[in-house]
Amino acid sequence: QKSFWQAYNKKDSSPFYETDYNPEIFYRWTPDPIRFNHWGADGGFEHESNGQALPGSRSWNRLYIAPFWAKGKTLVYLKLWYRLPEKTKTGPTDAEGDDNPDIEHYLGHFEFQVQRQFFGDQLAHLTLRDNPATGKGSVMFNYSIPAKGGSFFYGLYVFNGYGDSLIDYNRSVTRVGLSVMLTR
Repeated sequence: QKSFWQAYNKKDSSPFYETDYNPEIFYRWTPDPIRFNHWGADGGFEHESNGQALPGSRSWNRLYIAPFWAKGKTLVYLKLWYRLPEKTKTGPTDAEGDDNPDIEHYLGHFEFQVQRQFFGDQLAHLTLRDNPATGKGSVMFNYSIPAKGGSFFYGLYVFNGYGDSLIDYNRSVTRVGLSVMLTR
């Protein structure tokens, strides 16, 4: 789950701009690290939605495979997905039709991530997403540090491009923010 705060905008929506939900079921294959040189893979089904009513409703379902290399304090992860097709809307009030049929034009079919731990438990995380056919994509950088006691994390978040939130998937945005994470 990812929530965007905007406590200052009482006219449109306060205290939240949007909350996106992202449940998934997956299998992680982690073979012998010496024999397979620290390679593994995830495969699964993922649903992403914002839980809003029409016309702000956004959702999609994907099957994915994600090979990764994890050694020491470094993780390199390539996630490739196939969007499961939905039926075409019969009109703007059709709740069962596809809310965002062009989402792949903006979010593409893959993302590439690199994560690296520094200074103990501090984590730098870079994500790149691209659709070469449309030239649309995004770059996200997150740097997080554990809070005293280690029960949550503080983060600095920078995003530029498409798909940071589902409500704005088709609008290029630049966001810089501070975050609080329960897990990373």
